[in-house]
Amino acid sequence: MSRFHCFALCIPKERPLPGISDVARQTGASPATVSRVIQGAKNVRLATRERVERAIQELGYAPAAVAQSLRSRHTRSPALAVSDITNRERRWSAATR
Repeated sequence: MSRFHCFALCIPKERPLPGISDVARQTGASPATVSRVIQGAKNVRLATRERVERAIQELGYAPAAVAQSLRSRHTRSPALAVSDITNRERRWSAATR
């Protein structure tokens, strides 16, 4: 057994960030309706839209960038190729080829 076993158990877990399902549960709307409100779709009743927007503010909901990148298959992160300056024979490392 690792000597750090207790250490991992003693750290309090962080409170998870609220998701669309949390907003839906609080408002009584479906997750699909919450998603339409977030996307700005027009086919949501004004009263429902206001209720969902109020819940988003109260819960502190923010879209998860990782979840969006998994769904869209785009990370929107720049890539950078760096020359391997420690190897004088080969200018580029094998990882960048």
